[in-house]
Amino acid sequence: MTIAIKVSSVGKSVISNEAELTILKDVSFEVQSGQSVAIVGTSGAGKSTLMTLLAGLDTPSTGDIELLGKSLSQMDDEARAQIRSESIGFVFQSFLLIPSLTALENVTLPAILRGEGEDIKKSKTVTRFCWTFRARNASAISTFRWRATTCGISSRLYDSTQNPVC
Repeated sequence: MTIAIKVSSVGKSVISNEAELTILKDVSFEVQSGQSVAIVGTSGAGKSTLMTLLAGLDTPSTGDIELLGKSLSQMDDEARAQIRSESIGFVFQSFLLIPSLTALENVTLPAILRGEGEDIKKSKTVTRFCWTFRARNASAISTFRWRATTCGISSRLYDSTQNPVC
C-alpha cells in the first residue's frame, strides 16, 4: 500500500495573550491509501487544528506533513488548494451543506466546480456515497435531503417521504 498521509513530528503553537499556547506537540503517524481513520479526543485536544493542518489550510509550527508524497510546507497556497481540491474530502461537524440542494447535489458540487462534467453520477465519489447509504445507483438517492434537527444530531439525511435514512 501507498502512504497517503505522513505526519512527522508536527507541532502547532500560537501566541495568546502574549503567551505561547501549544496546541499540538510532536504528532507523528501515517495513513495508508484506502485506510480509514478517525481522529478522536477530548474537547480542546487539537483535533480541528490537526485537520486544518492535514488539509493544508494552515501550516505547522514544527515538523512536516506529506500528502501523497508531497510536502505541504513546500507548497504555496495555490498548490495546496489544488491538492486539496483533487485529493482531500472532509465531512465537517456542521456539514456546511447547501440546504436547497439534495444530498447527491451537495456531494457532486465540488466535482462539477472542478469541471468534471455532467456525467458525474458515474464518478467514484458518487459510487462511494451510494455504497454508504446502500443505494444501488445515484437515482436512488437523488431526492435525499439534509435537514437540521434539534435532538443533538446536527443533521440527518431524509428520503423523499421524509423518512430518516441516517
